Amino acid sequence: MNREYLQNIFKEKKSAYPDFVKQVQKESATEQWGAGVLGAYHLAPYASELIGHQPGKMLKGPSTPAKNRYQYFLDKEGGIICSITYNKAIPAPDNWIHTDEFFEHDADHAISYKFSSIGGADLVADLERVTYATLERGQITKTYSLSDENEYVETDYQYQDGKVIKIEQKMWYEILYIRNFELEHDGDEVRIIERKADGHVKQIYPELT
Repeated sequence: MNREYLQNIFKEKKSAYPDFVKQVQKESATEQWGAGVLGAYHLAPYASELIGHQPGKMLKGPSTPAKNRYQYFLDKEGGIICSITYNKAIPAPDNWIHTDEFFEHDADHAISYKFSSIGGADLVADLERVTYATLERGQITKTYSLSDENEYVETDYQYQDGKVIKIEQKMWYEILYIRNFELEHDGDEVRIIERKADGHVKQIYPELT
């Protein structure tokens, strides 16, 4: 897996939004709703926490499109195959600008395809980001992500006793930028710090007030 591989996927799937929609309509068995500033489900572990936000929560019952609402479609095995983020209401009744992310799962990897700025039931959308995740024994050990602006990120996850304890991000923007995070677990709670190259330590999550 490398940047060139993702670039080839990007070219292949760039205008495949209508195909993904049809696939979800065919494979979706149930749906679930979530709420929060960010979604309740992300392919990459601790995606919300690494930017200082609490992940969203799954709702117990059905909902309707609204700001900070997320709609998830699950296949017959209970795996999430699509998430819809409702961004902004538009004048037409019950229509929203939304971001759709589609997920493909396999035994040793998973891929997400994110399409943004979709208006209502419009089937024209361009691919914004592809993320490829490698799995070992059901755990994501590395992700590779490429954006439509050619921003490329590799993220490594180190586990201990089944929990992520270290994360390293390598980000190729105009230059290579490396970030290192350490995670401390207390039951269901997690604390994340960033250890910088100069030895400085900054708490990332929960965000200090």
